[in-house]
Amino acid sequence: MKGVFFFGSTIPVVEYEAEAYYGLHAMCDVLGLGTQEIRKLQQHRLLGKEIKMLSLPNENGEQQAWCIRESAIPFWFATIDEERIHTEIQADFVATYLLSVAEEK
Repeated sequence: MKGVFFFGSTIPVVEYEAEAYYGLHAMCDVLGLGTQEIRKLQQHRLLGKEIKMLSLPNENGEQQAWCIRESAIPFWFATIDEERIHTEIQADFVATYLLSVAEEK
């Protein structure tokens, strides 16, 4: 299984139409966000276009799962209230992702 290291966990990654897509359930689990975060993304006017139901490999074969396009992840992270992130990783999340997104503006 192809994946990326993210706060101590491996996030599954699949290629779709020459773009990398990351497993949303795994990312939400690591961040401490529930499945309501995926519903929020589905309803978002812009981010809703950046997620797809794709086949992700797992230990039992493949499973259909919601995935987000790699290039949309910084935008998604910028919409997350840092207080909702697991307290153990909040500071690192802010320093690594949110501040880097703000600096790019």
